[in-house]
Amino acid sequence: MRSRFYAPLLLVLTGLLSGHSPSRAADAPKADAPKEVTMPRVTCAELLEAIAKRKGSVVMVEVWGDFCVPCKKKFPRLLELHKELAAKGLVIVTLDVDDDEEGERLALEFLKKTKVPFANYRLVDRPATVEAFEKSGFDISGPPIVHLFDRSGKKVGGFGAGSKDEAIDAMIRKLVEEK
Repeated sequence: MRSRFYAPLLLVLTGLLSGHSPSRAADAPKADAPKEVTMPRVTCAELLEAIAKRKGSVVMVEVWGDFCVPCKKKFPRLLELHKELAAKGLVIVTLDVDDDEEGERLALEFLKKTKVPFANYRLVDRPATVEAFEKSGFDISGPPIVHLFDRSGKKVGGFGAGSKDEAIDAMIRKLVEEK
C-alpha cells in the first residue's frame, strides 16, 4: 500500500527538482530552437528548403552581416519578437551574408554573445545565390533585409534597409494571428 503512495510522490518530486513539471511544459525549448548557438553554412537551395520545412509557422528571415551596424542594432528587437510570438507560431531565422571568414567568425561570436535562441545560417554560394534569390523574390543585397513567409510557406513580404520596424512588426502580428 505504501509503495502505491510513494512511487507517484517520488515521480512528482523528481520532476519538480529537475525543473520538469506539467505547468512548465510551455517553457520548454521548441524542437526548432538550437541547443547551442551555431551558424551552419548553407547554399541558397538549402536555405529555401529550411524555410519550406517550417510550413505551419510564420517565418521571418533576417538577412544581416557583422559588417552591418544597423543589423546588429536590430537583434534586441528580434529577441523580443521571439520571446513574445514564438508560442504563437513565429519562427525567426537569421542569414549571415558576410563576405569572408573573418566576418563569419565575428558574426558567430556576436550571435553567441547575444545568446540568440533561433536558427542562424551562413550563406556560402553568394554569386549563384543572388540570381536564385532574385528569381524567387528573395533579396540579399544591402542588409538589413527582412523576408516574411506565411504559414503556408508563401513569401508575403520583403523589407529593405529603409523599412520601419513598426510596419514589419504589424505584418508579423497580423500573420501570427491568422490560422
